[in-house]
Amino acid sequence: MSAKILIIEDNETVRENLSTLAREWGYRAVASEDGKGYLNLIKTVSPDLVLLDLKLPEAHGMEILREIKRFDKTIVVIVITGFGDVQSAVEAMKIGAVHYLTKPFDTDELRVVIRNSLENQRTQRALTDIVERKRSRFDPGNFIFTSRIMQRVLDDVMRVAGVPTTSVLIEGETGTGKELIGKIIHFNSPRANEPFVALNCSAIPDNLLESELFGHEKGAFTDARHTKKGLFEIADGGTIFLDEIGDMSLKLQPKILRVMEDGCFRRLGGTGDVVVNTRIIASTNKNLKAMVRENTFRKDLYYRLCVVPLKLPPLRNRKADILPLAEHFLEHFSKELKKQEPGIAAEVKQKLMSYPWPGNVRELKNVMERAVLYCDGGMLEPTHLILGESDSDDEEPDAGAGAASDAFLLKIDFGRVSLPDVEKQVIIAAMERAGHNKSYAARLLGLGRGALRNKLEKYDMD
Repeated sequence: MSAKILIIEDNETVRENLSTLAREWGYRAVASEDGKGYLNLIKTVSPDLVLLDLKLPEAHGMEILREIKRFDKTIVVIVITGFGDVQSAVEAMKIGAVHYLTKPFDTDELRVVIRNSLENQRTQRALTDIVERKRSRFDPGNFIFTSRIMQRVLDDVMRVAGVPTTSVLIEGETGTGKELIGKIIHFNSPRANEPFVALNCSAIPDNLLESELFGHEKGAFTDARHTKKGLFEIADGGTIFLDEIGDMSLKLQPKILRVMEDGCFRRLGGTGDVVVNTRIIASTNKNLKAMVRENTFRKDLYYRLCVVPLKLPPLRNRKADILPLAEHFLEHFSKELKKQEPGIAAEVKQKLMSYPWPGNVRELKNVMERAVLYCDGGMLEPTHLILGESDSDDEEPDAGAGAASDAFLLKIDFGRVSLPDVEKQVIIAAMERAGHNKSYAARLLGLGRGALRNKLEKYDMD
């Protein structure tokens, strides 16, 4: 549907000309000869754009502008003024008008101004709609829990959300919802209209992570054909979420510290500082305090990140939340898969409550999705649950697995093999020992899962 334009102009000739032009350009036009009853007219018409004469017999245009913006700040207002009253037009721009035209005005200029203003309005309304949907999605009232421990966590989350400059460190096992908590903080903070940018520090090799975070200048390295903004720049004004920051190399950590302390950094190959206003929320499934003691994580960065620490308990430590979450996922996936929502048999509830949930909420979500997929009746039965079989990433297989590969470690001929050969064979041995479970293999090797994945790709073993 075409945009609706309200014309408030006391000069009959100008008013009729503007109405005719607006219709010729494909808009719907409504005209008013004075400012009397303007607010009721605006509420009735609900215009997308207002052409407003500042000099009206019954009301001053400036006051009308203020009322329009109080009623709906997304309405575009273009003011029309006499040649000698430009100062008033400038004041109107400060109040919220997007443009002003002096009489007599050029019709081509007016057409371009209207078209561009409405395009900008559509873009802004679309962005606002996206933000509002995300605000609604990450409203703390939608967070499913009944346990007191999670209520305390959520209280802390909402407290820190209102302080947009405070750094936050979210600690918890894989699958506990650390990124979800980061988004709740962002979308309930004064930064909600600005970007939320997330990066998994373990998923990107160290040599690429710096460029990803800080960007690079053209020619900074062999493949740098263009200047590229980093994620800190993209997140300017908003929030950057650094997932699994415990996997970040010691070499890169001081550069994160500098951004936090000075609010600036340099792109790779750059000579000048880039200034940003970005809140940092970091998360980890590691014990950073222990890493600080072992000198594998910088103490100064740890204390700078840990202004507000949030510890997410594993699902096994908040059993009161298991069934409410299971019922929530059951309802969600029943709708998504267009199936009748089944009930939950007592035996199923017992199994859900007694299972240790090594994969936490993420595992519970996956289990319920599969259960809905397999259930064709009106009741969820134990046969519909698959516990610990497909979600075995955190389960340790039999320690005897891969014994043949372990023997390799005792037979290394150091005179005939290179270090990469040894590394490759050690990775193979660890993968076999772990039953090809990457999470467990990474623990055996003392690596993050992302670091192991990079090595598997390096040796074409993925």
